[in-house]
Amino acid sequence: MIELFKNIQNIKAIMSGRIDGDMRLNPDEKGIVIENPNREKFLSGCGIDNKRMVCALLEHSNKIVVADEKSPRFNVCDGIVTATSGLPISVTVADCIPVALYDESHRVAAVTHNGWRVIAKNIIRPVVKQMLSLGADRQSIAVAIGPGLCEYHFEFDLKDFHLFGPWAKKKYIHHAKGDKVYIDLRKMLTDQLEAERITKIEMVNDCTYCHPERYFSYRIDKIFPPKAMIVAVEIL
Repeated sequence: MIELFKNIQNIKAIMSGRIDGDMRLNPDEKGIVIENPNREKFLSGCGIDNKRMVCALLEHSNKIVVADEKSPRFNVCDGIVTATSGLPISVTVADCIPVALYDESHRVAAVTHNGWRVIAKNIIRPVVKQMLSLGADRQSIAVAIGPGLCEYHFEFDLKDFHLFGPWAKKKYIHHAKGDKVYIDLRKMLTDQLEAERITKIEMVNDCTYCHPERYFSYRIDKIFPPKAMIVAVEIL
């Protein structure tokens, strides 16, 4: 387990590891989510109520939801924002980079799943905007960027680099090899946060590809649907 925001009070932000088992949510053909016993075991061990958790069913977009006591448990989105204490929110990741945000002074939190499509669509902007609408202040928002693919292992076709839209800039290409480029997604995320005037940023520099003993990695495991870790955030 990785603990985020270790030095900030009144927030619980954790990420599971490979050792904790697959945390993927699995909707059936009718869209009904089948409960995953690994989630219950891990979350209860961390003092989080799985049955109350508001969860993201990922669609690789910049769609976010605002969660409160009346929210459904499962929501098609890639980011969740809440100002409700005691209401856990979560996303899952497997190479994609998780980002947790928290304003300790105004007690507003968020969590996002950041695959390349989500980063290209800059989910950070609507998340920060929604946090501000709930009373947060830019200067008070702290951010934790979790493990994901590093700049040596996020391989992308050069011909498709334009799909990053306004973020398709040479400064994000760490290096190239033939018709492939290796992109620094963490730098891109950091720049998106700083563009929103968010500067209190901590980072877990672990790469999921470099450390398959610690994390599930879709590019290593080559299993579909991928096994995944959970990132859960709760205002205490």
